[in-house]
Amino acid sequence: MINHFIYIDKRIPETYKYPFGKGGYSIKTSFSTKQVLDEDEIQKILEYDSENHDLLFARDMWEFLYRCNGINFIDAFLMKWTCIQGEFIVFHRRKTETTRRNNRKAIEAPFDKSMKEIIERWSNRTSPYIFGYLTGNENETYIYNKVKKTKKRINQLLKSISEELQLSLPLTTKTARETYATTLLRNGVSKDEISEMLGHSNSTVTEHYLAGLNKDTKRRI
Repeated sequence: MINHFIYIDKRIPETYKYPFGKGGYSIKTSFSTKQVLDEDEIQKILEYDSENHDLLFARDMWEFLYRCNGINFIDAFLMKWTCIQGEFIVFHRRKTETTRRNNRKAIEAPFDKSMKEIIERWSNRTSPYIFGYLTGNENETYIYNKVKKTKKRINQLLKSISEELQLSLPLTTKTARETYATTLLRNGVSKDEISEMLGHSNSTVTEHYLAGLNKDTKRRI
């Protein structure tokens, strides 16, 4: 707001002392240490099966997020059939629509057998969206509320799976992204390559994102 009224709608007097920058206030940033699942726990999740239709759906959605380059839930929610292009799923992150309009990267996720099976089980061919949550005529408010409600329901189901499998951390849609990044890091993938797969604007973002993920390496050292 201050920048706007200094440089665009010039209402602030020239004698005004700018409070930001050198010697002034700066917005602090911090990155929390990530808590992640170990490899045995990841395998338990991928092998999990249930006769409960809802629990199986929640597990499948987690696996789909994980295998699809650790995408955010909203990106799967809004994924259209047109995103499936041969052996890859190609899409843009919803987040970049408002943060990087001029430098949007398409994410390419290998379309493997497990992802195909999940889509076959839960997709809706009558909708332009793979998982059939929308028809294409909804406004932003409806989409926001639908995403929030659906994600909450899935996370509640994932919590039940966490307790059943006795995982060290509660399973949520968010952990799919962190787990995907961790898996790549544990297997020697470079931060630049991880950045590309996650759809980050640069590897500096990924550097902060991966902070604290490589505890296994620290233990070995």
